[in-house]
Amino acid sequence: QTQTYTGYMKHIIISDVHDNLESLVALVDNTRSLDGVGKICLGDVVGGSLVGSNPDLGLNANTVIELLLAEGFVTVRGNHDLFHIRELPTHQFYKKYPADYFSVSGNDRPNIPVWSFRDERSINLNMQSNCFLKDAPEFRIIEDTLFSHFLYPDLTGAIILNKKMLEIFLQMHFLFMDINNCDTSFIGHLHVETPIIISNKRSNNQQRLRVNDVIYFDQGVKHIILCPALSDAENLFKYVFYDREKRSVKFSTLHQLPK
Repeated sequence: QTQTYTGYMKHIIISDVHDNLESLVALVDNTRSLDGVGKICLGDVVGGSLVGSNPDLGLNANTVIELLLAEGFVTVRGNHDLFHIRELPTHQFYKKYPADYFSVSGNDRPNIPVWSFRDERSINLNMQSNCFLKDAPEFRIIEDTLFSHFLYPDLTGAIILNKKMLEIFLQMHFLFMDINNCDTSFIGHLHVETPIIISNKRSNNQQRLRVNDVIYFDQGVKHIILCPALSDAENLFKYVFYDREKRSVKFSTLHQLPK
């Protein structure tokens, strides 16, 4: 089921939570006063690389999912989510995944350009968390808006990408939007510093949002919005506010306090 009805025209959009409970709680607390707003998570709810990560990675996965459920977040799967429920992506750019891909160690997995998860910390998901991630689709459509972790045909961000492939995937994603009658699409995965809007018609087709910028979309033009991860070293949380009725987006953050 990819066609989703939220009942809202306005949405808070986050991505790449990676078990960060502190940032998710701060986001929920700081946006609770917004009435009539839906909430969307673009995947990678759990997991992440241990290299350079916060030491609590993997310890709060179940609590993070409990909070997403309690707050009514509409969610799609990311590549790390799939790894922790041991499922291969439905939409695969490479068709070479062996059936036992997750049953062998990271170093023994086949040498194909996909995420190997060699430095991923093991997570003990409870039944509720496991079902939550298994039930999440790889993309959702709300009216004329497409939400996914990454670009078609790699909607979960499973492969290791280069710049040339990114350009090709952007064009393929615009075609995927056409097929599904979508004018706007939101993706995560790339951990961009600030949101980037890419259109299919402008000569200068990329626009980067600054904090508190509000951008209105042109009628008849398709847009892909690259959304930042929930948090980084300088910001406790980041999110994109999407008004579907006004066809606008706004970028908001809360700066990280010194510890």
